[in-house]
Amino acid sequence: MTLRMWSFAFTLLTVTVVGCSGESAGFLTEPRDRLAANAGILGNTQPQSQDEEWARLSDSTDGAFAGLYLRPDGQLVISVTRQGDGEAVRLRVARIHPDLPVDEAVIGVVEFSFRQLMDWREQIYRSPIAAALVYADIDEVANRLDLAFRSEQARTSAASYIRSIGIPDRAVLLRVDQPFTSDIGDLTDYIRPVPGGVRLLVGNNGICTLGANIKLTQLAPPTYFITAGHCTAGVYNPDSVQISQPDHWDPLGYAIFNQAPAATASCPYGHVCKLADALLGRYNFFSDADYEAIARPLYYDPTSGSLAIIDMFEIGNDAGWVGLPTGFPVSKIGQTTGWTIGYMQASCFGALSTGGIWYPCSHKASYGAGSGDSGAPVILGHNQAGPVALNGIHVGRQSSGSAVFQDMFQVRAELMNFPLASGYLYATDYW
Repeated sequence: MTLRMWSFAFTLLTVTVVGCSGESAGFLTEPRDRLAANAGILGNTQPQSQDEEWARLSDSTDGAFAGLYLRPDGQLVISVTRQGDGEAVRLRVARIHPDLPVDEAVIGVVEFSFRQLMDWREQIYRSPIAAALVYADIDEVANRLDLAFRSEQARTSAASYIRSIGIPDRAVLLRVDQPFTSDIGDLTDYIRPVPGGVRLLVGNNGICTLGANIKLTQLAPPTYFITAGHCTAGVYNPDSVQISQPDHWDPLGYAIFNQAPAATASCPYGHVCKLADALLGRYNFFSDADYEAIARPLYYDPTSGSLAIIDMFEIGNDAGWVGLPTGFPVSKIGQTTGWTIGYMQASCFGALSTGGIWYPCSHKASYGAGSGDSGAPVILGHNQAGPVALNGIHVGRQSSGSAVFQDMFQVRAELMNFPLASGYLYATDYW
């Protein structure tokens, strides 16, 4: 989908949306534990993704809730399947998203509930046609499934199968596409203390970007950091892979955990999966890391921003959104294209990478990215003056040019399986 640009100003507590009329509304940032907080509202267990949260919201409104998104003019839209249930759904959404201007939202009537679309997607995931899938999204703007396959033959076969199981043609967009490309490639200077957003050299495999530094609640230093898992070029659990910043003669630490993909029960037919394309690294004892900072370049641009560092963004305690609705503003700070800005185009879709791994909950945005930006921090908003919310890490680009990233909830879930003598990985509010 092509999204028209509009202006945003970000402060510590609000994002001000300026639409065509010049009127504005304040958006409070969501706490990173929103899913945990909403477990009591939507059921006894915590949802594991934005899609699961919205499916439960659909269930709790008897199929009336169909999604929400931000229009290019800044207007929040809540989609429902029955006009008469609009106000009841509005109240329910307000409990789940208390920081959104739900009272000012427009109610739109659509045909399919979010649960119905999610159930159809899961049915497709379990079928043999899923082996040729490269992309699968519940498009809440168009109120349909957006499915992409490797070839025209696969698309045609999928169309026949989908009709045979009773899914209406109008509920599905079928197209041909290719897996998204992982961005390994050539800011880039020696920076100490080390913030997020700077160049990493991972073994002899490629150049990536440091996503964020983290500290662990149950472990003493050294500090740890995260970047994209594909930076080790298919080497899993890579205890011996050296990571440097910016080059070989400035060793930073080692990659210590990069979980191998597996054909899990939730994986689509014919695929292997990972929750996130994430790698955990450990600093050398003598390395100096700034675990609360992301480099702030001189200026931003939609496609290629500045690499010159003038200050640091402070990562706020509300880091780690589960995901963002379509239309929300995001920024990326990477070692190749610098500070680029864009808007959310799709949230929590399933996608296949060129490495052959299916990621069940990725996000698509319009910010610019290039080879070497993999692992780069993705933050909420554009021109931030105060602490920022770390939304996720950049992992690649689609053939259309859209950027792909994964949120910090999925990154944490992926890395929680790292075994330690004292237990498992526990992170502070800083990631």
